[in-house]
Amino acid sequence: RVAMTGFALPPPFDHSSVLVAVAFVGWFLVEKICGMFLYTVSQTYRTGKDASGKRMWRTKATSVVNAVFGAIAAWMILVDSSKWEPMETLYSSAPIYSVTMRIMVGYFLYDSCMMAMDKQKNLSFFVHHLGVGGGMMVSLYFNFASFVFLSLMFNEITTPVLHLSWFLTEMGMSNTKLFMRNGILLFVMFIVFRVFFNLLIAYHWYFTAVWDVMPLPSSNHPLSLKVVAIGFQILYFVHIGLNIWWTYLIFLKGMRAVKRQKAQRKD
Repeated sequence: RVAMTGFALPPPFDHSSVLVAVAFVGWFLVEKICGMFLYTVSQTYRTGKDASGKRMWRTKATSVVNAVFGAIAAWMILVDSSKWEPMETLYSSAPIYSVTMRIMVGYFLYDSCMMAMDKQKNLSFFVHHLGVGGGMMVSLYFNFASFVFLSLMFNEITTPVLHLSWFLTEMGMSNTKLFMRNGILLFVMFIVFRVFFNLLIAYHWYFTAVWDVMPLPSSNHPLSLKVVAIGFQILYFVHIGLNIWWTYLIFLKGMRAVKRQKAQRKD
């Protein structure tokens, strides 16, 4: 096995850690810009919502901006064949990881605040944000598995379609063909980009040469890195499980929508 020679932890608070705080504040600015855009294009947002409802609209729009940003960043590393090399997969500290992942952590902090303000009780969302956001910071601190964490942001390509369903519902269009077609597209995209894609990354993690440089208990890596590696593997399968659960919920919601439309046609 390949030993990590010269491995050393970075300082606890390097200058780039400030980027998380800057990004956290920056996402509130993005929310304000999204609010101005929504006020211009949507009469429902402009006239039909109270302050809490408007904030929810802005939060969803901000989520779409984050999703586009994350998916593009993930695509940039996925199409780079060198990033799939074993040492690059597990131990790279390339700037694209450092900058992008800190911006994403800032978003997870922002969105967690928004969920708390709106008193959302969906525990799976908080678990997702805590796991992925916290995992990204640990990943960056140890320079370990940054490729895996950033590649998972490709999951976010489903978010615009997901939020379109929410916007259509808010605008009273949940019984339209557009809503049904969007729901079908959403289900297919969740299967492809949040289930099969995550399993592909797991295959790359476990069944390729990456496994030969993994900091396993029997390897010569520092103990701290071995503990992190075990924690990341647990976290990864929790992430896969959450996405399978969400895919199942989308399927159930789609079935209920189909039954509702059939009942309305009979009436």
